[in-house]
Amino acid sequence: MSVKRSLIVLTVNICFALAILVGGANKSFAVIYNLNGSDLQGADGVIIGNMAYSVQFIDGTCANLFNGCDQLSDLDFPSVQSATAAAQALLDQVFVNGPFGSFDSQPSLTRGCELPSECNLLIPYELSPGFANGAAAVNGSGITSNDRVVSDFGGVISINNDTINSVPATWAIFTQTGTVPLPQSAILYISCISVTAFAWYAKGVRSKKEV
Repeated sequence: MSVKRSLIVLTVNICFALAILVGGANKSFAVIYNLNGSDLQGADGVIIGNMAYSVQFIDGTCANLFNGCDQLSDLDFPSVQSATAAAQALLDQVFVNGPFGSFDSQPSLTRGCELPSECNLLIPYELSPGFANGAAAVNGSGITSNDRVVSDFGGVISINNDTINSVPATWAIFTQTGTVPLPQSAILYISCISVTAFAWYAKGVRSKKEV
């Protein structure tokens, strides 16, 4: 391999390494927690696919919280695929232990959940007259229960069933806030490669002029 090619490969690898470092450094700061004291009420900046969402954890009935909960357009994620993706995003991005709280190992810190072992965040995706079914992000303490995504509630529930009467469960209500911008790591990588390519091009032009 020529010296020129070796330098190009080395530069590309350095750009890639810098992008990974920047991506890793920014990943943990993507979500902004909405807290009332130590009580987790929701979060902003939850990424699902190429969209950013704000999420709130609220007790109540499906009918009251989802515009009557009688047609699919009332729901945030009207399919099992999108609802389970949203549930997984909660486990991966929101229910993690960090400087703001032990939201993974202490499920009772989440508003609407009082059990120390488990909290079920309900995300409806399917309706039948008077009833709703959906996915759930199950945030377990890891002692008696583990984190997992459930693709259904274990059966339909009445749209008038109030989760305030269910100690380990509450609703997750999502609001779309925008598209996901190009990650800083990708911007850095593209910029680094572009600058390198321009530098080699400029060097080549100068070399030809000197000849």
